[in-house]
Amino acid sequence: MVGALILRVISFYFRIVSIDPLLQPLVEGLVLLLAVSLGAFRTLRVKNQLNLFR
Repeated sequence: MVGALILRVISFYFRIVSIDPLLQPLVEGLVLLLAVSLGAFRTLRVKNQLNLFR
């Protein structure tokens, strides 16, 4: 939900500031790439919990 809100705000400000519409997908893609990368990084930092059951 937060991600959709952020993308909507970006779209809204692009219209207000009159930035070239061709840049909007680029910026949205960068925001999505950053969000996915942060999620993957957090997942990789978690230690293997299966060792607790051995």
